[in-house]
Amino acid sequence: MISKYFLYCVKIYSMILNNKRRTINFQLRRFLILFLTATIIIVICYLNYFAYPDPFISRGKLIGIIVLLFLLYYLSGILRNYNFFYFTDNGTKLVFRYYSLRPMNKKQSAVEIEKLTFFDYKIEKIFFGFIKKLVLFQVIKDKIAKYPSISISLLSKKEISQLENSLKSYIKKMN
Repeated sequence: MISKYFLYCVKIYSMILNNKRRTINFQLRRFLILFLTATIIIVICYLNYFAYPDPFISRGKLIGIIVLLFLLYYLSGILRNYNFFYFTDNGTKLVFRYYSLRPMNKKQSAVEIEKLTFFDYKIEKIFFGFIKKLVLFQVIKDKIAKYPSISISLLSKKEISQLENSLKSYIKKMN
């Protein structure tokens, strides 16, 4: 006889969500913008345009504007805390693996929650949806435990929708 636990944990299909391609594209774009910024600054330093008596803008101001624009781009990425994100609901557990793409922060983290003890989830949107975080809840000994938030800002709207649909099917209602 097949147990209820087995039937609950095994779905007809299982979902694997992986933003590896977007992660690689983000890191390449960040490197390319750094390279282009450095190249533009070097070219500006060697231009003879600024040797004329009345240039439109001074060399120092132009370099300052370019550096400021680069820093704004770079700091927005740090603020959003982009993560590599992997999710699967194969087997009896919900598995979340992630690591931050911030420079010098390659700590890999994982959360594994039994499907029977998964209680709820919440997607927090901060700064008008600029930053998105996933918060997970689990039932442990008749109490609800809250996991630290996971940044999902790098996920597309479609991927977030797929993640929500999958998690909704496992929400447990407490009596």
